[in-house]
Amino acid sequence: MTRATGSDLGKWLGLCKTIERQIIKHAEPDMTVRPPRNFNPSQTKETGLGILEYEMLSERASTLGHHGMKVETALAALQEGEAKGKEGVEHERLVDIAAQAVWAMFIHREICGLRNGRDVIQRYGIPNKVLARLGASPRHP
Repeated sequence: MTRATGSDLGKWLGLCKTIERQIIKHAEPDMTVRPPRNFNPSQTKETGLGILEYEMLSERASTLGHHGMKVETALAALQEGEAKGKEGVEHERLVDIAAQAVWAMFIHREICGLRNGRDVIQRYGIPNKVLARLGASPRHP
């Protein structure tokens, strides 16, 4: 494990502030957004707790990125299968795989405090047939 430096932490905090501004910019009027307490500059010193928080935030970001790539791959496979004319059980399996990937990403986003899934649905272009299967057991395992 590498040790986080003050400049790394500063870069991370800058990135988090940028993301926060984007969230606020795209937030709905009735939605409340408050910055997390753990980004308070007085708590970002190189203490054991500050370094641990940095590592935890880094893992969260990495895992969100991993889930995003799995969703992109599953949706691309679904689109490719539809383009090739796959129907029946094969098509259902592709929809199930995509739904499981999207469901896993939604769960992880909620754990990270990102409750609004509409932006993800729009950004990834998740079709309704996949959304209808979120949380359901696969029809054809």
